[in-house]
Amino acid sequence: MSLNVCVECGTRVRRLVRKLQFDNYCLEKCPECKNDSDKYLEYERNLKLLNIILCFPQIYRHIFFNLDSIKKIKSACMVFFTTVILILYWHENRERTLDAN
Repeated sequence: MSLNVCVECGTRVRRLVRKLQFDNYCLEKCPECKNDSDKYLEYERNLKLLNIILCFPQIYRHIFFNLDSIKKIKSACMVFFTTVILILYWHENRERTLDAN
């Protein structure tokens, strides 16, 4: 059994999703702070990456405690940061070329 925590307050919760009738699901509420235990279960990958870039602690709780497979996010982050580094290198190299002329 994995360790599930509330992404808002860090309190341990029993489950993240509650099954309703007719194959419907809803997010479980945290007993401590009364917020959704893990709102990031409903977020798309782009919003998760944006929250990682903005360094929100809630996304790190989601990744390290509530996410079973972080391989997809890890590879997406590596591609993103590699792209950023290449863009920065290209920008600096372009400025040097313009300054030399």
